[in-house]
Amino acid sequence: MRPAVVATLGTDARQFLAAMAPELAAWAPRPNPAPGMVLTQLGGVATTAVAILHPSGYYGSLGRRRYGDFSGLDAEAALLREALGVDPDPG
Repeated sequence: MRPAVVATLGTDARQFLAAMAPELAAWAPRPNPAPGMVLTQLGGVATTAVAILHPSGYYGSLGRRRYGDFSGLDAEAALLREALGVDPDPG
């Protein structure tokens, strides 16, 4: 596989991925890092890594989630759209 985007769901997946690339090291110690994308190499493949909240934590954390002009679930969706190269504001 040669994924253009890798999205992690939750802390365990994010910490696992952080151990694979030096650019992601800042993700490991934080429970909920600020949303963002990191360009990195995984297994020699250039990819964009995105940290998404795990659905089980949405109700406790989603209200504080911000990305650009978006908040909550819209922030998560905008982050993924941008990582995929799609307009983050489909409206």
